[in-house]
Amino acid sequence: MNDRTRSSRYRSYVLAILALVYFFYLVDRSALIVTQELIREEFNLSDTAMGLLTGTLYGVAYALAGIPIGWAVDRVNRRNLLVGVLSVWSALTVLSGACVSFWQLALARIGVGAAESGGAPAALSILSDLFPPERRGTVSSIFFAGAGIGGILSFVLGGYIAQHFGWRMVFVAFGLPGLVLALVVLFTVNEPARKSAVERPKQSVAGLLRETWQTMRYPGLGSLYLATGIYMFSVAGVGTWTVPFFMRSFDIDLATIGLVMGLGAGVFGVLGQVGAGVAFDWARRFGPRGPLMVVVIGSVIHVAAVLVVLLSGNLVITIVALCAMGATTTINAGPTNAAISQIAPPAIHGTSFALYAVISNVIGAGFGPAAVGILSDLLGSDGASLRTAMVIMALLQLIAVFAFLRASTVFARITTAADTASPGQPAS
Repeated sequence: MNDRTRSSRYRSYVLAILALVYFFYLVDRSALIVTQELIREEFNLSDTAMGLLTGTLYGVAYALAGIPIGWAVDRVNRRNLLVGVLSVWSALTVLSGACVSFWQLALARIGVGAAESGGAPAALSILSDLFPPERRGTVSSIFFAGAGIGGILSFVLGGYIAQHFGWRMVFVAFGLPGLVLALVVLFTVNEPARKSAVERPKQSVAGLLRETWQTMRYPGLGSLYLATGIYMFSVAGVGTWTVPFFMRSFDIDLATIGLVMGLGAGVFGVLGQVGAGVAFDWARRFGPRGPLMVVVIGSVIHVAAVLVVLLSGNLVITIVALCAMGATTTINAGPTNAAISQIAPPAIHGTSFALYAVISNVIGAGFGPAAVGILSDLLGSDGASLRTAMVIMALLQLIAVFAFLRASTVFARITTAADTASPGQPAS
C-alpha cells in the first residue's frame, strides 16, 4: 500500500513538473505575442512581417527540428533530452530581450522554435509510460493545461512589465525561470521504463523520413493530423492577433489588455483544457465516437465566441465572449493526444506526438498568423482590416469541425476493432 501510494504520488509529481515545463513553453512563446505591437512600432514593421516573426519563422524551425527530435524521443533518455531543450529555449528567450533589429529577433525566435519542438513529445512520451490508457485523456489535458496557466501569466504579467519596463524586460523575466526548472527536472525526475523495450537501430536520414511517412499513414493517425492542421491554422491565426486587435479597436492600455486576456482567456482556457480531457474519458460511455465529439462540439462553440469577440463592438460583451473563446481555444490538444496515444503503438509514440506538435506549429502557429498579417495588409493594415482578416480565419475553422467528425468515425472503427481482436486488452 505504501509503495503504491509513493508511486501514485511520484506520478502526480512528475505530471505537475512536466505541466510546469509546458507552462514555461507557453510563457516563453507568448512573450512575442504579448509585445508584438510594441515591437512592430519600434522596428516599423508591417503586419506581414509580424506574422512571419510570430508565426512562420518559428513554425518552420519547429518543423525542421521536430521530426529528428521526435525520432530521438523514441531512442534516447527522454528526461535528459527534455532538460536540454528546456535550457536552450529559456536561454534564447532571455537573449531575445537584447535584440536591436528584426533579424536578430528572428534568429533568436528560430532557435526558440527549434528547441521547443522537443518539449511536448518528450514529456508526453514519459507520461504515456507512467499512466494507463484509461487515464491518458485526463493526464494529457492536465499537461496541456500548463499552457493555459502560462497564458494567464504571459498576458497579465507580460502586459504589466511591457507597459512599465519595456518589451525587452518581458523576455528576460520569462526566460530565466526556465533555466532553474531545467535543473529541477534533471535532479528530481527519473527516466521511466519504456513499455515497448525494443532495440532501436541507428537510422539514416532516408530511414527517418520513411518512418515519419509510415507514422503519418498509420491507420487513424492521418485523419487526426489533418483535422489538427486545419483547426490550428484557424485558432493560431486568430489567437496570435487578439492583443493587437484589442489595442487597435479599444481605447485601453497594454497592461489592461493583458489583465483582460489573462483572467478571461487564460483562466477559462485552463478550465476548458482540463475539462476537455475529463470529458474525453467520460464520453467513452456514449460509444467509440464519443471522445472526439468533445472536440467537435467545442470547436463550434469556439467559432461562435470568436465572431462575437470580433464583431460585437461592445467591450463588456467582447470580454464575456473572450472567456468562452479562451475555454475552447485548446480544447483539441488533450483529447487528440489521448487518441494518438491509444492508436499509435508505444514504439512510435515519440514520432507520433512529434508529428502532432509539428503539424500544430507549422500549419497552425507557422502559417496562421502570417496569413492573417498578409490579409490585414492587403485590406488596409488598420483595425478594420485586421478584424476582417480574423473573421475570415475564424470561419475556416468550420472545415476543421467536419475534419474532426471524420476523424471520430475513423477512431471509433479502429478502437472497436482493437477491442474485438484483443478482448480485455487496452488499445494503445
